[in-house]
Amino acid sequence: EQHTEFATYTVLRPGKFSEPFESSALAEVPLDWLRALPGQLLVALHRALLPAEMEELSNERLTNLFGTHRYMGATVEGGAATVWTDFRLQGDGFVRLLVQDQGLNRQQAGRLLRRLLELETYRTLALLAFPVALETRTRLRDLEEQLTDLTRRIPDLRELVAEQALLAELTGLN
Repeated sequence: EQHTEFATYTVLRPGKFSEPFESSALAEVPLDWLRALPGQLLVALHRALLPAEMEELSNERLTNLFGTHRYMGATVEGGAATVWTDFRLQGDGFVRLLVQDQGLNRQQAGRLLRRLLELETYRTLALLAFPVALETRTRLRDLEEQLTDLTRRIPDLRELVAEQALLAELTGLN
């Protein structure tokens, strides 16, 4: 799917599986085609849809699937599915997302899986600005302190020259 800022490639492998993240659907794609894709990889997501008839997953099982006890989950689609993830890149560079069907029809399942991919994509895109935000945090704190100092001095102004000097300081903040 082509977007303005990026393209999305989804590889599906329908059918039953014994372990949700045992092997990647990407293994079915020719390596030369993958290597020829333009651009930089931003998001890699393994999604697995567990059938409705499968028993509910225990905390121990989820910990084993994600490799950590720090996963989170939510019931979605009005109770028709439960979704779990830990938002971490695994050793293969993919984030894992597990969906337990609890009454989805085929269309709902497809829409849900697509929305979850979009959420992960935009979450990742939003995080691209995080290092810049951390960098500017110190500078913003300094500017806030300078602005606080300037505004505290306003009540003490008695002459036009002092007001003009304070205004020059204020407009000179950067």
